[in-house]
Amino acid sequence: MDRTAASQLLFLACSVILVHQGSSAECSVNVNSPNFPSPQPLLLNRNADKDLSSFLAPDARGDIVVSEGTQLLFACPDSGFKLIDAQTLNATCVSGTVFSVDGTAYTISALACKKLPSASAVNTGAQCYVNAVKVQIGFTVEEEFNKLYEVCFDTKELTPLFTKATVIAGIKGFQASFPRPDQWEQGQLYGSVDMSNQYRTQRDTLVNLLGATPENMSKNYLSRGHLASKADFGLGVQQSATFYYENSAPQWYAFNSGNWNQLELDVRDFASNNNFDLEVYTGTYGTLQLEDKNGNQTDIYLYVGTSEKKVPVPKFFWKVVYEPKSKRAIVFVGVNNPYLSSSKLPEEYRLCKQDACRVNWLHWKPNNQTAGRAYCCEYGEFNDKVPYLHLAVEGTFSLSGVEATSALKLMTIACSVWLLVRHSYN
Repeated sequence: MDRTAASQLLFLACSVILVHQGSSAECSVNVNSPNFPSPQPLLLNRNADKDLSSFLAPDARGDIVVSEGTQLLFACPDSGFKLIDAQTLNATCVSGTVFSVDGTAYTISALACKKLPSASAVNTGAQCYVNAVKVQIGFTVEEEFNKLYEVCFDTKELTPLFTKATVIAGIKGFQASFPRPDQWEQGQLYGSVDMSNQYRTQRDTLVNLLGATPENMSKNYLSRGHLASKADFGLGVQQSATFYYENSAPQWYAFNSGNWNQLELDVRDFASNNNFDLEVYTGTYGTLQLEDKNGNQTDIYLYVGTSEKKVPVPKFFWKVVYEPKSKRAIVFVGVNNPYLSSSKLPEEYRLCKQDACRVNWLHWKPNNQTAGRAYCCEYGEFNDKVPYLHLAVEGTFSLSGVEATSALKLMTIACSVWLLVRHSYN
């Protein structure tokens, strides 16, 4: 084959690829645009499994894109839609932001709920560890439960051991600045313990335990530390579902807003920059001890009753980031103690012997006491100490974590460059 014929063949192949990618009719709506319905309905794939895959998700630009003719399930459980007397609708993509419902065309902005759908916490009864049960957080639609994420909850101590959630590849396009709900929700597992009241009265509880108020509590207090983070989910209705006490544990504010917040940002960027979904397990371990007024180490709890103590303040928060296709993982550990005075982290605060932070996409300051001391572990060594998970791990992430790009993606990029160069010479 001569050079001219080869060039013509490459041109034809590139044209097919590029035209195919942009040729099909579709519906597209940006989750951060004024066209997105408010209050938003649940946007569900009718035939998907009843887990995160059932929820429509934005891409990295914030666009939800479906092909022409695709039928979706729009749901406003309990409240119903503003313009249509129904709680669920079968909506078929026409084009742009237009969907057909029973033969009538609506822009997606018209398909708003009377109020934002509310999530629920379902105790499955399945044991996930000693004294712990699996709790699913999600939405009930047409008598079927759609799980968003799950929690392994210790019913004896009244604390989450860990949550399991998925950070999607398109998380960079999440619905930004969606308002937080007015209050946190509390499931039935806490019984008579009023979690909102425990956080409000934490100063009195600490004085009761220690005989004195810890230093600097006006600025550094125990916050409701999300395990599955609000911004780990693409849509506002999903973000609101993270405000369950079962998905939180007492976390010092400086740590919560410091290194832990930075870690959450970095994990989301890691998923987005590499275009893969990540399984993220976030949990707690141990009970924090502080010195009382007599110098005795004292376990810290948020609830202190007449005969029992519940809701321990964790000694550690941890996060296992797992990519199931390559079976690689890395573990991040944060120390939930703002009162450590030693410049060297005491051995009792190490869950692994060697720091495994051999990645260049992490931007926290692990030795900054104010932001929260932190380090990384290999999964195997961590799991020996904290045996909650049973993952098939075959390695850790590389320095950059960048995955091999798919052949089609490489071909598309190459074609775009080649056509641009070819055009410049013609």
